[in-house]
Amino acid sequence: VHTERVGLEEPVASIGTTLERVDSSSSPGRRRARQPKAQPRYRALNSGQWFKKLQELAPYKIEFGDCLGPYKCSGHESLALWVRRQRCQYNFREEGKKSNLTDERIRALEELGFVWSSYGARWEDRFDEIKAFIQEYGHCNVPKDDAKSRQFLAMWVKTQRDLYSSRLSKGKKEITLTSECINKLNEVGFRWEEAQPQPGAYD
Repeated sequence: VHTERVGLEEPVASIGTTLERVDSSSSPGRRRARQPKAQPRYRALNSGQWFKKLQELAPYKIEFGDCLGPYKCSGHESLALWVRRQRCQYNFREEGKKSNLTDERIRALEELGFVWSSYGARWEDRFDEIKAFIQEYGHCNVPKDDAKSRQFLAMWVKTQRDLYSSRLSKGKKEITLTSECINKLNEVGFRWEEAQPQPGAYD
C-alpha cells in the first residue's frame, strides 16, 4: 500500500501579527515586516517649552494659592493639561517606566509647591473642614441641604463612610481610604455610621 505524505499548510496569521517570517540570510532581497510603534500618550516637550509652562504655573499659584491644577479655570486649559502630564510622568517614573520627568524638573516643581497627588491634597482640605465642623457642632453629620454651602463636605463625609463600609464588608483596602486616613478621622471623633442629630445640633 502506497502512503502519500501530504504537507500541512501553516495557519493564516491573524490581523495585527506579522504575516511573513523571513530569514534575512537566505532571502536578502526581502525585509522583515515592522510592528507598528505604540504612540506616546502625550507629546514630549523640550526643555525650553517645559520651563515656559513652569513659568505659567507660577502666577497661577500666586492668584489661586496652590498648584493642584486649574481644571475648572477658563483660559488655563493648556496649563491644566500640562499639570496632569507631570503627575502622569511622575507616576511612570515611580513605577520604573520610561518618563521624561528628570530630577531637575522634579526639583523645580517641588520648589514651587507642586502637589503630586491632587486627590491627597483635596482630601486633607476636606479633613480640615470636617475637623472644624466637629469642633463647632460636636458631631460629623453634615446636612446635605446645609444653607452654609457645606454640600460638598456632606458628600465627602458620605463617601468616606461608603468606602469604609466597603472595606469592612469586602475586605478590600481602598486606595482612596488608607489606614492613615482612617486613623486621622478616628482621632477627631469621626463616626462611621450616621446618627440622628439631637435638637439644636446645628444652632
